[in-house]
Amino acid sequence: MTEVRGDIGSLLKRGDDYARSGDPRAAISFYQNALRSAQAARVSDPALVNELRRAQMYIQDRAQEFQRALEHAVAQARPDDSVSYTHLTLPTKLEV
Repeated sequence: MTEVRGDIGSLLKRGDDYARSGDPRAAISFYQNALRSAQAARVSDPALVNELRRAQMYIQDRAQEFQRALEHAVAQARPDDSVSYTHLTLPTKLEV
């Protein structure tokens, strides 16, 4: 179990390093690998679980930022006609 904790800890540390340096994509990649590894190993160490929760919150925060950026881009790219705007903003069912 110590080896698993060390591996997961290393992934979390790398994610932290990338997050600090301003590279959220790389940070998220390492955090996701840490979360997958922890799930597979059924990690129950409370300290490590807290670290994993922090990584999960980072991922969720970046996802929300991305969602807001997309919504802003869509709002700024509003077409002149209402039909095109509706197609741009509403989810549509793809028919195959």
